[in-house]
Amino acid sequence: MRPLLLYIHGFSSSGQSEKALAVGDYIKQYCPEIDYLAPSFPNYPAAAFDAIKAVIESEIAKGRDKIGMIGSSLGGFMATMVGELYQLKAVLVNPAVKPSKLMPVLLGENTNFHTGEKFLLTQAHLQELVEIECSAMQHPQNYWLMLQTGDETLNYRWAKKYYGKSPQHIEEGGNHRFENFEQHLPAVLQFLELSDG
Repeated sequence: MRPLLLYIHGFSSSGQSEKALAVGDYIKQYCPEIDYLAPSFPNYPAAAFDAIKAVIESEIAKGRDKIGMIGSSLGGFMATMVGELYQLKAVLVNPAVKPSKLMPVLLGENTNFHTGEKFLLTQAHLQELVEIECSAMQHPQNYWLMLQTGDETLNYRWAKKYYGKSPQHIEEGGNHRFENFEQHLPAVLQFLELSDG
């Protein structure tokens, strides 16, 4: 069966984010042998996590034996946690580390950047993030960390430390989106073992 690349977007984003669409365009143009999925997941952590697991379990049930993930920001956290559950490889782009501690500033009403949907983030949702997080990472070699030090949303040093046993690519400057991410896609697909490069 064809390999699958699953893109997991960040908080208050969607499968129509700029980076998700750019990855899709690249796959269509250069790697048509790879299937690409970039769903829009729910705004709430537990619902999003369950939806991501449902996608992966559905693909495994179909006999899909090569699944790789790209997770951005909170999607990087989610990709790590499902990667641990199913022993899948993931590339993590400026990922959130311990998001339950990062997100209290977002409590209250939020608006999804892409859909315009308004949703209320509560303390109970932060607790969902605590419950999703695994106690200790068992497969650090399965994650390739990609950071830009100019990330204006997250402190890159936290991810650098948390993923200390994982391969890392760190660029000076840049931003939270990760400038020029597309130029790394050949190496990303090779790491995920979806392409020979």
